[in-house]
Amino acid sequence: ILLLATYRSEEITPTLRRWLLQLDRARLSRTMALEALPPQDVQTLLQAIFALKQPVRAEFLEPLYTLTEGNPFFIEEVLKVLVAAGELFYADDGWTRKSMQELHIPPSVQDAVLRRTQQLRPDARHLLTLAAVIGRRFAFGLLQQVAGHAEADLLTLIKELVAAQLVVEESANHFAFRHALTRQAVYRALLGRERQILHHTIGAALEQSAGDAHVAVTSANDLPQVADLAYHFYEAGDWQKALTYSWQAGAMAQTRYAPRAVVEHCARALTAAQHLAQPPALAALFRLRGLAGETIGEFEQAHSDLAKALELAQAANDRPVEWQLLLDLGQLWAAHDYARTGDYLQQALTLARTLAGADEAAQRVPNQPTPLAHTLNRLGNWYLNVG
Repeated sequence: ILLLATYRSEEITPTLRRWLLQLDRARLSRTMALEALPPQDVQTLLQAIFALKQPVRAEFLEPLYTLTEGNPFFIEEVLKVLVAAGELFYADDGWTRKSMQELHIPPSVQDAVLRRTQQLRPDARHLLTLAAVIGRRFAFGLLQQVAGHAEADLLTLIKELVAAQLVVEESANHFAFRHALTRQAVYRALLGRERQILHHTIGAALEQSAGDAHVAVTSANDLPQVADLAYHFYEAGDWQKALTYSWQAGAMAQTRYAPRAVVEHCARALTAAQHLAQPPALAALFRLRGLAGETIGEFEQAHSDLAKALELAQAANDRPVEWQLLLDLGQLWAAHDYARTGDYLQQALTLARTLAGADEAAQRVPNQPTPLAHTLNRLGNWYLNVG
């Protein structure tokens, strides 16, 4: 008789563990560990499930893989939730997904995780909650700072989380949730107000560890730290700090040539600005996101952002920035409508001549030659191409 049994390694009960040990001692069993599917196999799985002829688009595949980590059971459960919620539906002979901010946690997974957390002591359960708000991965020092435990006590609690197969040790100073879905399930069990309070506590702790919170961080190497600050203060509803750090993170991501990250951080900064009674001048922020959108091929969004930045610059009578944005829009339209490019360059030329007649300080544009020379160069290339 051949008996095939399957189980999840993180949910082994004491009874099952003893039975497996008995089989192993008697040499009656053979264990086959099933690895998670790599991204290309998840792609194949999705094409088979939905009978797709074309590959699944990256904007759906990537968040799905990040959340499920290639676990086929998790993939199936997440897809069921999407279909049931009407966020994934069949139309025009194909499957279509609505635009979503994030994927939802399947109720079956949520319930399973919460049942396991009930086995923990209250202190360990609270620590797990703090870790979930910090993120998928968390540093020992930060967790100790926000939890307020002595090192020995904190280690004891973390060992309980590791033993429960909820958390894994990545290094002496860093830990992570065993599964992204585990972290999400614990996080979603919190009330919105609870999440806000904890995010603000964590943001304040990160600021304290970074030193003077009012000193701008300018090194691109500090991007992860600034991105964390932006995320936590945004989720905390501290809109001024969310705007400040998100804008910094977007500018840093630009220096790292990470346009998608630029778009993400700028979107967060602009949302934060909407909550402020007196937001700062935002033309530069719209321009930053617009240029990043152009880089990743999001023409409509890029055009909208650059046009908005131009409108703000004109309203503020900021002529050097207005001139730069006219050049940006000319460059954007070059691959779509060369006549529109010419229109923007002619407007830029008119403005550049005005700047050339102004005082030296007013016509100085960072990292550019004089506006008139730069515009004539662009316009000359345009004439050369149109013949």
